Amino acid sequence: MDGNVEAQQSARAGESICRSIDIADHIGLIRYLAAKWIEHGKLAGYERNEIVNEAVLQAHELLANKYNPSLATVSTFLGRFLFGRVEYSLLVGSGLRKREGGWKKPAELDPKKNQQSPDPSEIVEMKNYLESAHPDLKPTLMRIIEGESIRKIALESLDTTDTNKRSRAVSELRTMLRIEMNRLKRLK
Repeated sequence: MDGNVEAQQSARAGESICRSIDIADHIGLIRYLAAKWIEHGKLAGYERNEIVNEAVLQAHELLANKYNPSLATVSTFLGRFLFGRVEYSLLVGSGLRKREGGWKKPAELDPKKNQQSPDPSEIVEMKNYLESAHPDLKPTLMRIIEGESIRKIALESLDTTDTNKRSRAVSELRTMLRIEMNRLKRLK
């Protein structure tokens, strides 16, 4: 009879891990999903570690903010929603923009619009954001506004070919910018 009780407890523990929102319980799943994306030729041009790092960040955000354990297991949920979030984050971080026709470089969107001067209210709003931004991030924000990619900015100060350090630098800069933009939005 003790064996039956242990089997039931083990089954309950397995069920709780399947629906756990702790990201540490699902690192293997995230690596597996990233390997499948790479195997199928998705996200070509990105290093494996960068994809995995972004997948971990996005999975953490999804599990913390969107996941409902009563509707699905974590593997079903992440298998369905994680790729879109990772793809969007990586491509936007590379300077591309999602439009009806697919992913486009900003210069391809509307050349005439790029030549027009911006609306004065947009200039005032942007200046207010920049004035309120953290002093250490102001130069970076200015470079992004001017059209440089986050990846290029993050990697220019690194003197290494270590892919882990490079991926970490890009992810850390994205995280800092995301936090700063959220802070600035709350100030508005």
